Amino acid sequence: MSQFNTKYLYLDNSGPGYLDTSGTLDTRLTYRRSDESLCGFVDANWCNCSLDRRSNRDMLLMSGAAISWESRKQQSVATFSTKAEYYCMTETIKDALNLKRFLRGLVGAIAIYNDNQGAQKQIDNTVHHSRTKHIDIKQRFIREAVDKEDVKFSYLSTEQMPADLLTKGIPRPRSEDYERAMGLTTCT
Repeated sequence: MSQFNTKYLYLDNSGPGYLDTSGTLDTRLTYRRSDESLCGFVDANWCNCSLDRRSNRDMLLMSGAAISWESRKQQSVATFSTKAEYYCMTETIKDALNLKRFLRGLVGAIAIYNDNQGAQKQIDNTVHHSRTKHIDIKQRFIREAVDKEDVKFSYLSTEQMPADLLTKGIPRPRSEDYERAMGLTTCT
């Protein structure tokens, strides 16, 4: 609803993508000293919008708690899920590298987790294939970041993907686990 009229923020529980803040007025983002290294989580919600079939890209960067996050509709239509995931990965790498530059060498390779096995296989396979020519630039950008050891991609199952919290309707027990992992706490 709010994509048509950004003047209003709809606070209801109509489904994924709608912000329900009724139970979060006493929730805060809490940072604690942590030895956890910087890591990222990416997820693309392929062809989610029924109006234009554009995918959502979700990104979450964490180090003990959420540092940066984004859920945004992709600018172009992805013809398959791996392509949607590549769009998302490319933008996440850009954000992660900016954060790495800001931290000026305090972090090594940033672990980035995704839940798309097809995209993970393309990253792990260093051989270029003609069937991936349409995502060639993004693929080469990702490959260069991996080769320079700026980032390291790993597969993480959908059931463990905290970036899903940004767009999908997730059952309460699992969403509470993701919220805790992001550093969201309840103030009493």
